[in-house]
Amino acid sequence: MDKDESISVLIDKLDIIDLEVRLAAQRRLIERGHEAFEPLVAAMRSEEGAKCWVAAKIIVEIDPSRAVPPLLEALTNSPHLILRQTAAQLLGKLGSPQVVPALINALDDCTVMVQLAAAEALGNLGDVRAVPSLIMVLQKSDSSTIQHTVIRALGNLGDPRAIEAILPFVNSENYHVHSRAVDSLHKLNHPDY
Repeated sequence: MDKDESISVLIDKLDIIDLEVRLAAQRRLIERGHEAFEPLVAAMRSEEGAKCWVAAKIIVEIDPSRAVPPLLEALTNSPHLILRQTAAQLLGKLGSPQVVPALINALDDCTVMVQLAAAEALGNLGDVRAVPSLIMVLQKSDSSTIQHTVIRALGNLGDPRAIEAILPFVNSENYHVHSRAVDSLHKLNHPDY
């Protein structure tokens, strides 16, 4: 790969089928650092193909704190499903309390993949402001995938308010939901688990 390739050419390569080319472009963009940050944000906002969500991952590598506002924008405003999902995942890894309200709102997203990413992110952030919203999602969802993800998030948050909401899921016929419920109740120091 040409050492002096333009940032726009490197960004375009984020959509190429060849994995080696894509990974090399990602490395070069990370090496270009702050110079590549704004063009990557523009690529993210373009919502074109894979490059929009790959650009989101790269801006976090370049400058995590500066990446928060464009990721929040993507989570709340983008029609691109994978970009919203990626934004939720990345925001959960950044550890900023300012992202909690947007992740709570994303629990109501129309797509399961974004809901799952938001629930997991909230569980990772450790902010108990998410507990009431996670409990509501748990109580109204019929999806075993959402149930076990939310139960895990509630267990990770460590707030005893979640115990009563989790208890009925110990009797779930779904192995994953049942095991998450037992594990989470153990984490929450329930005397029977």
